[in-house]
Amino acid sequence: MDTKEPTDKRKRIGFAAHTASARRQSNGRGEDPRPQALEGPARGHTRAQARAAGRGSGRKATLFVIEAPGKTVALASALTQLGERNPRIFATCGHLFAMPRALDPLGIGEGLLETLRRPVDAERIAKLNQAAASAAEVIVMTDADEEGEAIALDVACLVARTSQNAPRVRRAPLTGLDPASVERAILARRPIEAAAAAPARSRAIVDRLIGATFSRAGVSV
Repeated sequence: MDTKEPTDKRKRIGFAAHTASARRQSNGRGEDPRPQALEGPARGHTRAQARAAGRGSGRKATLFVIEAPGKTVALASALTQLGERNPRIFATCGHLFAMPRALDPLGIGEGLLETLRRPVDAERIAKLNQAAASAAEVIVMTDADEEGEAIALDVACLVARTSQNAPRVRRAPLTGLDPASVERAILARRPIEAAAAAPARSRAIVDRLIGATFSRAGVSV
């Protein structure tokens, strides 16, 4: 009789074992921390379930960061199918920092640095810091494009300032919300690379310089 388990079941077991191992390494004590839900859980999870998941445990879990809030439910479903219990997901709602819409003052300093780049939503950044502070690892699953890389770098910089024991941050570019795509992204996660965010930031700087130049009185195209 064939005793092999179905492929999808083996994948779920393998992923669960991988994530459990990663959590044990990240907290340095050989424990297997249970995931804890954020206070604002993804739709489909009640607040009672969220509280029950985190009650009575000081253990830390992985925090998954995405861009669009509308993807939260689908990602939570995929992670659950892969063995992640009560996944903690935070949506940035796009970029966390931006230059002012007004082009005067320019806000581009020496070395082409953006001197006026400020938080888009200070409250959202505070919530991200709070969520990251109780995480063993932060996996940034923003879109697999240049803007996603820029957001990932901002997340990493923010998390690094949360505390001396800030969790490690890894990049897992998301190309799909099905379990197979999510699993591939997580298993291939890598350190955050500043160079990967350079194209998006450079384009924003050039766009601002061009916009400021051609918005001046007397300048025509």
